[in-house]
Amino acid sequence: MEHIFIDKHKRREIKTIFATKGLGVFVEGAGLSKLSKKYNICVEKVDQMNLFQIRLTEVTDHTDLMLCTIDDEVFERIKVEQAINVSFNGFVDHLIKILDGCKKDELFVAILEDKGQKFMQLYEKRPFKNLTHLFLPLNIATTNEILFHINQALETFQNKLLSSRGQIERQTAELNDKAEIISDLRNEVKNLSQKLYEQENLIFNRNTEEVNRLQQTIKHLQEGKETMEKKMKHDLRSMQEKVESMSRECISTNEKLMHENKNNVFLKEEINRLNSYISELKATNHKLMQDNDKHKSRENRLEQKVSELQKLYNDAQESLLNHQKDIQRISAELEAEKNIAHSKRTALSLASEEITSANRIIIKQKKEMEKLKNKIDVRTEVALQQEKVIEEKEKDNEVLQGIVRELKREFDATKIKKNEFIDTIDSLQDSVCAIEEKYSKKIKELSVDLDRAVVTKAKYRLIN
Repeated sequence: MEHIFIDKHKRREIKTIFATKGLGVFVEGAGLSKLSKKYNICVEKVDQMNLFQIRLTEVTDHTDLMLCTIDDEVFERIKVEQAINVSFNGFVDHLIKILDGCKKDELFVAILEDKGQKFMQLYEKRPFKNLTHLFLPLNIATTNEILFHINQALETFQNKLLSSRGQIERQTAELNDKAEIISDLRNEVKNLSQKLYEQENLIFNRNTEEVNRLQQTIKHLQEGKETMEKKMKHDLRSMQEKVESMSRECISTNEKLMHENKNNVFLKEEINRLNSYISELKATNHKLMQDNDKHKSRENRLEQKVSELQKLYNDAQESLLNHQKDIQRISAELEAEKNIAHSKRTALSLASEEITSANRIIIKQKKEMEKLKNKIDVRTEVALQQEKVIEEKEKDNEVLQGIVRELKREFDATKIKKNEFIDTIDSLQDSVCAIEEKYSKKIKELSVDLDRAVVTKAKYRLIN
């Protein structure tokens, strides 16, 4: 029956029902102790026949091949000798279960030799005595059987090798495709790097042009400042000439005042009423000063730009206080017209101080532009807050200018005969307003330039 398992024509009818590799088997020879070897165990069964074969092949030496072929005759003998109570098919099923237990190290396999006959022992280890489940006779394979199974193993290995080669070729093709993709990506990265370099050069050139434009703007501002200084000097000379002419007019005015003493009583009463009104305005001004202090405490938390803008507001506040001093001075003139010329000189000196303060503001704005060039990276949010602060200051200035206009209306109603002095005060007020408008326009222009520079820097950052 053994020839059936090595017949190529009948191999189609043979089915492998169990196979395992590298199973530990204890081998016992005559007068020798047990040795543990690794065997490949395979169980094959012929379809439509009560015939199966157990094949044990040593892992390191395929010539060490032992076979156990069991048909109906051998099964009946084993059944009688070992008191087996199952049929042939049940025997096969239980044998597969026992071999599965050996695979899981629950049961064990040993090869024994007795009187020249080898047996395969399937047993279970117990503390007292090992429990043998089955004894099966083993035969050493013939040369033809050894060669046949070696050829089978070689064919299987060759098929695996061919499939491995095909897989290697597919993987090599995939690697080549990936290499081409990587090469294309590298070329694309190189092109993108070139484009990025060109873009950076373009951005750098644009920024250079923008910086040159800003420098030209600063140069024009400096030229405008020099022109304004010349104009202010010319206005100062004209004001001095007016003061001299007014001093000459004061002599004639003193003569007229002798005839106006009777009207002074009524004017003094009116002045007293105005003084009470001025005290109320002072209280309002004090409240405004407190609000201004609150604004200052909030503005102190801002950076240098806000503090310098606060100085501009303080200058405007000082100009308002100077106007109030002019009002008090005019009240004093009604009591003693002899001091009018001196008061006008004081007003002129105050106007000169305002011009000097305006020149200081221009110098400070120049320094501020130099600082803004260095701080343009961190002033985007501050610029927005500064615009809000400027709007609040402009509103406060509008309120203060409204108060001044109301005071002017009161004095215009009560001093009809003093038109010449009121015209002089109005001319001073107009000059102050013109100065405020000029510097407020300059501040707005500088704010617009700052916003443009911030937007340009933000665009440059986004592009980078």
